[in-house]
Amino acid sequence: MGVSRALACEAAYLALNRPGSTILIVSRGLAAARNVGRYIWQSIAYDIHQERLPAPTYRNSTSIEWEDIESRIVCLPASEDAARSYSATDVYLDEAAYLPWADEIYQALAPTVSTGGRMTVVSTPHGRGNLFHRLWESEPNWSHHRIHWRDRPEYTEEWAALEKARHTDRSWAEEYELKFESSGNDVFSETHILAIITSERRPPEPPFFAGLDLARHADWTALLILDSKGDVLELDRFNQATWTIQIDRCLRTLEKYPGVRVVCDATGAGDPVVELIQAQAAALPDRAIHAEPFLYTAESRGPLLNELVLAVEHQSISIPKTAAFEILVGEMRVYQWTTTSTGKARADHPRNGHDDCIQALALAYHALSAHRNHPPRTAPALVMTGAAGMRRW
Repeated sequence: MGVSRALACEAAYLALNRPGSTILIVSRGLAAARNVGRYIWQSIAYDIHQERLPAPTYRNSTSIEWEDIESRIVCLPASEDAARSYSATDVYLDEAAYLPWADEIYQALAPTVSTGGRMTVVSTPHGRGNLFHRLWESEPNWSHHRIHWRDRPEYTEEWAALEKARHTDRSWAEEYELKFESSGNDVFSETHILAIITSERRPPEPPFFAGLDLARHADWTALLILDSKGDVLELDRFNQATWTIQIDRCLRTLEKYPGVRVVCDATGAGDPVVELIQAQAAALPDRAIHAEPFLYTAESRGPLLNELVLAVEHQSISIPKTAAFEILVGEMRVYQWTTTSTGKARADHPRNGHDDCIQALALAYHALSAHRNHPPRTAPALVMTGAAGMRRW
């Protein structure tokens, strides 16, 4: 909806039309604060160049001041001490449900409201119990506003049906339906888990895909195999083994699935292990084991898990109802969304718990999904050249 840009325009209007204003906009991080600062400047730059508005006496990426009218706008990244040294006339908390140190920031700025100032708190929902949810539920004297996707005429039911398919139920409920909670903090709802557990054992259909989550001592190594239908075929889980023993054990399992494509955890010590697996797999040409690394980073971890959550919700995978996979199902049932100190959502297992089977499943499905989206070409493409020399595929 462009709410952050609208707030930036309003802040610029207040600063220029109400001398003596000090306006604070608190964002979840420095990049977001700079982005709001950019919106503010974009909203007034043209008129300043046309001399229809006064030029600021000071400006950088996060603040802008007019000394002659004693007004200023400051865009702050969230921190434990943010806004403590400011006496503001107006305060904006942008994406408040995701703000780190949200309660500390609110307590520091609350006197602004109690002495006649104004506070605007904006966010998409992000679960229950955080500052934004508490303010929404417990402040009846505030003005409450909802902006739903149906408020935009270009968003149709047909658009929603296509867009929803690209989201998990949780993210759709929060980002588009304005619901504070869709299914609690569970990453995988019990309804969706039960829907993918089956007593039917179908014949395996190649090609095969595997995920390998590596560990050495405290945690567990997990190797999981999927077939082309998304059926879980095998799960091997073990720990307290040397890398040599682990590689040998994994290769013996992979050899049973000719042509298997295995995506391996290559984070930290996993990188040289993956290279050893690739080297030893090359010595088994008749088995055609294809190993490739996956590096866990802050940017890659979230999309990998969301891909698996979507697969579970759309029943794109199935887990046999046998004792061999009870550990996997147990991990899925207790996997929870938590909020980090920086306000980001993160999936985690309970204290003293594990998520190695979930990670192996996520890596295996990542390989399967890539195959479904980009299947190998079985025949060369035909290229036709028209009279005008244009190539057509």
